[in-house]
Amino acid sequence: MNRNIALLAAGLITFSFNVEALTTRVSGFVGVKNMEDDAVWKPFEEQMELGLAVDFQPDSWPVSIATGVYWSADARDEQDVDLSYQENNGTTTEMLLGLKRTWSFYGTNLRPYYAAGLTYVSGERVEFGNTQKDSALGYWLGTGVYWSFTRHFDIGLDARYSRAEADFSGQDVDLGGIHLGFTLGYTW
Repeated sequence: MNRNIALLAAGLITFSFNVEALTTRVSGFVGVKNMEDDAVWKPFEEQMELGLAVDFQPDSWPVSIATGVYWSADARDEQDVDLSYQENNGTTTEMLLGLKRTWSFYGTNLRPYYAAGLTYVSGERVEFGNTQKDSALGYWLGTGVYWSFTRHFDIGLDARYSRAEADFSGQDVDLGGIHLGFTLGYTW
């Protein structure tokens, strides 16, 4: 239900911008997510991460509205006590909504930025048939830089920190972490 509320809010915000000129940037993300709660996530504390982000900025605003969906996972075949192998894994899905401030770096095509907002994170850990999962609302902070090599296309570096406390079998677990990666974007 929280996912539907976030999508509805993003849709209403987008709809309200139709009156004013709007700059939109869509970018893909490839990188890693390092889970801060090593004791709970081990051996899945370093996960491969993929994501898609969209920024909307009306021309009269100094900031853009940033949204994104990111998925991270790590899986391993491990031997059980009966000497059979099972695939164990840890995964998270993050949905972001926040504000982003971008500017030009001394008239160049470099565009540094910083951002912050709310995140809704779902996490799951499966180990030898035991599944633990939960979801939580938290916050995220981010920074990065991208270089516009044409009028519409850019490539960049992105770093984020997210935190959302959930419950795995009665234990508080941080579903967020440190995210580092590359972006490829298109602006119109």
